[in-house]
This record gives sequence, C-alpha cells and structure tokens, in this order.
Amino acid sequence: MNNLIDVISMKPRYIDFIDGYLTVYNNDGLSGYIALDNGNHSDYKARIILPISFIDKIIKEDDVFGVLVGGNFLYCNMHVWLKKVSLLYENDSVVIDMIEEIKLLEDDLEKTIIF
Repeated sequence: MNNLIDVISMKPRYIDFIDGYLTVYNNDGLSGYIALDNGNHSDYKARIILPISFIDKIIKEDDVFGVLVGGNFLYCNMHVWLKKVSLLYENDSVVIDMIEEIKLLEDDLEKTIIF
C-alpha cells in the first residue's frame, strides 16, 4: 500500500508516469487492473483498477500483441507505461479516472494507445 500512496501523492491532479503491469481477465465479465509490481500475486491494495471502457479500447486497438487465447486471462502481467494518469479512490479501491496514453511493452515490441 505504501507504494500506491507514494504514486497517488506525487501530484495533486495528474501523475506524469506509472510503470506497471496490466492484467485483464474474464470472470463473469471483463475486469482488469494495473499492478505496481510484476508479482503474480500482488497485494490487492497495490492494484489500480482499470474501468471497462479503458479495457475495451486496449483490446480493440492492440494490433501488436492481441489477447491471450484460452483460459480466463486476456493479458497477464504485461509490462505497461501509463502517461498523464488521474486516479480516484472509490469503494476502498484506487481506480483510473483518465489516462492520456498507455504503452504495452514486451521485449522489443510496443503498442501505444491514446485515450
């Protein structure tokens, strides 16, 4: 939780940059989050919830990686960079309100999605 508090308190309105890991899964509907570390079992409080509208845009515009086939996960711990992020605190969770851009990264490949 301390890492997340540090991230939120960096700027009063926008956070310039977040280096994290994207997980999107389908368990009775799409859900997703950005973890601040790449551990498979990140502390729940170290997750930033990604609203469905952002998940939909990532899936529609990702023509580089595509989603994982089979199982419940569409993206699992994919390295991402988020620029100009606004966060909200709702129902004991930190939720992304706005993002200017998200960059999906893996090895030498990358895909930038503008919001």
